[in-house]
Amino acid sequence: MTNSIVMNKNISILLVLLVIGSWVHQWISIGTFISLDFSNFSFSFKWLLSNRNLLILILPLNFILFFFLIKKKNNNLIIFFILFLSYLIGTINFQINLFSSDVFKNEAINIYGSYENYFKKQLKWHFTFSLNLLCTILILSNLKSLVLDNSYKIIIFISLSFLFLICFLVFFQKGNLYTNPTYNLNIFGSNKIINSNGLSRGLIIIFIFLFSGLLLNSKKINFFLIFPSFLLSYLIIANEGRLNFISLLVAIILFLFLSSFSFKKKFFIFTLIFLIPLLTNIFVKTVVLKTLDGTNPLNVDLKEYISDLKKNRLFSLQGEIRGDLKEIVNLNTGLPDKCYYILNDNSAFVSKLNALTTGRIKKWQCGLNLENDFIFGNGPEYDRRILIGVKKNLLIQGEDIANGAIYALICGGIVGLCCYLLILFKYFNMCIHLLILKKKNYLINDLFFLSSFITVGYLVGRSLFENSFSSYGIDLLIFIPCYVFIFERFNMSENNYRNP
Repeated sequence: MTNSIVMNKNISILLVLLVIGSWVHQWISIGTFISLDFSNFSFSFKWLLSNRNLLILILPLNFILFFFLIKKKNNNLIIFFILFLSYLIGTINFQINLFSSDVFKNEAINIYGSYENYFKKQLKWHFTFSLNLLCTILILSNLKSLVLDNSYKIIIFISLSFLFLICFLVFFQKGNLYTNPTYNLNIFGSNKIINSNGLSRGLIIIFIFLFSGLLLNSKKINFFLIFPSFLLSYLIIANEGRLNFISLLVAIILFLFLSSFSFKKKFFIFTLIFLIPLLTNIFVKTVVLKTLDGTNPLNVDLKEYISDLKKNRLFSLQGEIRGDLKEIVNLNTGLPDKCYYILNDNSAFVSKLNALTTGRIKKWQCGLNLENDFIFGNGPEYDRRILIGVKKNLLIQGEDIANGAIYALICGGIVGLCCYLLILFKYFNMCIHLLILKKKNYLINDLFFLSSFITVGYLVGRSLFENSFSSYGIDLLIFIPCYVFIFERFNMSENNYRNP
């Protein structure tokens, strides 16, 4: 009997390690595509570094495990599963209508050489995004069945560790903390380009979980957390992303509003964590840069300083910066030629709104008016297909639709859009109950819950201007475990919460 118990315990530990390893794989394989050809599998160290995508093995293992484990229904994971089904139906719909246009046929043949090559490319592209979403859902469900209470915390901690590692390596390899529009990350034997917006996303999420530690003791400020919080705030502001700047401000205000600190302490923390980093950025990007250029800052006119500040993307309406380019790309230059026949509204209001959103308004107009199937959708990343055509480089920065709702609609049809809206509705409903009606207010004292709650809010806001969690990627790998975790905690009764 004892041997049986030990064996079952050992098997349980092995299964937990397998599922955790599957989650680590999800992070390591980001930016790679599923391999559908078993003959190319060599499993040598060099092959693993260059491919890093073992989804074709990880998915079946978690699928089998899912059916053998005793599990409890999770309505939130079901929503994401329906979202996966909508993308899968969209993929089938896209494949059926793949070569309906003669112009498209000729373009595909010119670039890929044959229909078959393009078909395989699209199939690999769609399966990578759809099946990764399914695998993510299965991993979370399996780990919950094996570990119970701490499962989502384990997953979130692993995800935060990868975010920290990415941010650390970017600045470590760069050799300094100067910010740029784009960064290079040399990892797994290849060079990856990360834009400032993507890096700031990671910095904000790390900041949220770190800054929550300041609320542990309402009588005493933890100064050990002040410096890293100050540094993260400085780097986020220095990357000059308006959305991330506003998100940082809102996160700090919300944390301080929910804290038990006195007003003086709240203002002191706000000054240290937001105002001083902001003023430091302004000083560095005006006075310090002038000094480095060999100019005496005392001899510079105030108007010249103001002119330099206007070049900062936080304070001016400019286009976005893509790839290795050092110059700012003009608004709408990434749109295909056919979009210019659609975009006829040149009103001053639309133009200003388009400038404020760095060209997104025109991009949304274009994407919604091109070849779409709003009933069934056309599968993952179809936004890039209609915005850039059949080019080989499908991962061109800035060529996505940049809106979670529109992405869900054109990729998953009406079902995909409904899933996205339901996810938002459930979250905003929780916000009303927690922040306005003050129901289950004791949850605010759970700093892991509070950090996850604010992180979900940040990614929801981000999805209004980026594809975010509607598409498989870093946002999704952070969003799903945090989203499921906060609803699990919120739906738990107070007695069960205090005595789990």
